[in-house]
Amino acid sequence: MASGASVNEYIHPEWRSTLIDNGLTDFDAFWNMDLPLLDAPNTSRGGFSSVARMDLMSNEGYHCPLILKRQQNHNSRTWRHPLRGLPTVQKEFINICRFRKRGLETVTPVFFARRRVPDGVQAILATEYLRDYLSFEDVLAQCGTAPKNNLTGKRRALRLSADWVRGMHKAGFQHNCLYTKHLFINLENSQVPVRGIDLEKARWQPRASKRWRHDLGALFRRAKSMNRTDRLRFLKCYFGADTVNPEVRRAWYRIHQALYHKKKR
Repeated sequence: MASGASVNEYIHPEWRSTLIDNGLTDFDAFWNMDLPLLDAPNTSRGGFSSVARMDLMSNEGYHCPLILKRQQNHNSRTWRHPLRGLPTVQKEFINICRFRKRGLETVTPVFFARRRVPDGVQAILATEYLRDYLSFEDVLAQCGTAPKNNLTGKRRALRLSADWVRGMHKAGFQHNCLYTKHLFINLENSQVPVRGIDLEKARWQPRASKRWRHDLGALFRRAKSMNRTDRLRFLKCYFGADTVNPEVRRAWYRIHQALYHKKKR
């Protein structure tokens, strides 16, 4: 049910009882919740998309935070749906399921649903809140401003992130929007140290060189806290190299040549 674009509703089996305990039994229950938004709604596609945090309680008294995305007419075209497109949260949900099926760690989907209304299409996606994780961007910034400049933490974050991106690319996926805010890291003793998020633009890409050139170029372009040494270390980890070998040199040249031409435009 979760692998194709035709899915209209999904509830994670382990979350069903908690959702019922909190009165979240249908689309309207999620849609009508009055929640403070984490950011201003995105209205770039002619509709709107909002993101909020919701805090649930289980019958056992456990705190269960979720991230809730609600959209109306916020669609993106696909080759299967070239005219109307699909809600971007539906594309994200489909890719979450694809990634998880391949063993690529991302968020846990809790609830997804879509429906057609007189004014268009509404869609909802609720995912588990990434408790005890920080974005790659925040980890790099914190390591750089620590009293003793936490080089060990920074190097571990670079290695873990490079490992996750390499695994995604080996599975044949291109993220297409890979920024440091889209990788979340837990530097403690976590069994899942890195999770990738915001997968609505991810797609299958058969050309390996295009995967890393596009994604690593985007990552380096937006990484405010990554200096030249950090980028080189990331590339070495990504290619599994102990030294700056010819493969790393070629990648460095191609990525930064593309960044230079992008700046000139």
